[in-house]
Amino acid sequence: MYKILILSAAICIAYLPSILSIPKSIPNMSNCYGCSFINNLELDKLANRKLRTILRDKSLTKREIDDQIEDIIRTQSPSTNEKFRTMKDQDEQKEIELQRKIQLVAEKLSPEARAALQQMQAASSNKDLTVAESVTKFQEIRKALSPEIQTELAGGLKEILSTQRVAYLVGNGRGISGHGEQTSGNSGRGEQTRGNSGRREQTRGNWDPYARIIHLI
Repeated sequence: MYKILILSAAICIAYLPSILSIPKSIPNMSNCYGCSFINNLELDKLANRKLRTILRDKSLTKREIDDQIEDIIRTQSPSTNEKFRTMKDQDEQKEIELQRKIQLVAEKLSPEARAALQQMQAASSNKDLTVAESVTKFQEIRKALSPEIQTELAGGLKEILSTQRVAYLVGNGRGISGHGEQTSGNSGRGEQTRGNSGRREQTRGNWDPYARIIHLI
């Protein structure tokens, strides 16, 4: 399977808004993409349960996630397998375009900011890191950044955040302008509740399924 549920170089964008505390205005984020992905595949109940468990397990390496998801798909019907492969093939083109945009942003950054972005990309593409270890790597990189570099990275990545695909990746932190409040949980689930005020609140884990399903957006 082609990097289906592993971190890619693009995953750094999912963390930069919360890492850098960047205010953001994001369009409709009322659905958990991980849940939509599972539902669209029409898995049987057992496979559905297994996949959701994998999506929430931060102790797995990206390579293990990749392999386990592939194993689950192989047990499903031919139509589900075909749908999965079609989604994978279509997304390869989307990933190429996103990588192109990231490269364009990197070229405009100062050497120090570019180096920080490259460190994030290296951590995100390391398939032998667990999900938890990847998060720790991002936190370590963030702590080493000066406020000036944080601001520069934030400004550069705003160019990519203009697309809904990447805007939805900014999973952690607050700041969904006009669409309620988002807070980060620990389970990796995407849940929604509606308070008395009618304001929608979405809780997403600090390793949200959507962020890990980079290649199926």
